[in-house]
Parts: sequence; C-alpha cells; structure tokens
Amino acid sequence: LDDWCLIDRDRHMEESGRMYLCRTPNGSRTSIRRVTFKHSPDDVQIICVNDNHLMPIAESYSLKHDYDGDITKAILGQVVWIRANAKNK
Repeated sequence: LDDWCLIDRDRHMEESGRMYLCRTPNGSRTSIRRVTFKHSPDDVQIICVNDNHLMPIAESYSLKHDYDGDITKAILGQVVWIRANAKNK
C-alpha cells in the first residue's frame, strides 16, 4: 500500500468535478470519487464517479433523503494531494 492521499476535511461541497472522500449512506464504505453536485430547489444530487477507467462506476445519492441534508455525512473532505506508486500499477 504505497498510495497516499491528503484530505482537507474542511472542504465538503466546494466545486463539482473535484475529487472527494465520499461515504455511502449506510456508512459501510468510504472511497475517493470524482463528484458532481446537481442543485435543485429542494435538494442536492451527489453523483460520485470512480476515476478508474476500467471500472467507471457512478453512484447517485440525494443529500436530503440519503444523508438527512448533512453534507458532512456524505463528503468527508476534498482530496488536495495524491501520491500513487506507479511501480505496482
């Protein structure tokens, strides 16, 4: 495990298209995902996409219904730095 990731835990919904540390609604899994926020008058849709082109899985959640309107339950912070060991890739 030679990959490192630095998370700014004060950034939760800064900008779409950025990498964030995300948590599933039931809290069973956290993962680094590229996130898009789609705002509507009464909710925010959180779309989390795996950046791995071999497994481009997208998951969509409702901030209001899946996380009780609390962005800190969904987004644990923004990725500000990643160091991946290419030797093992």
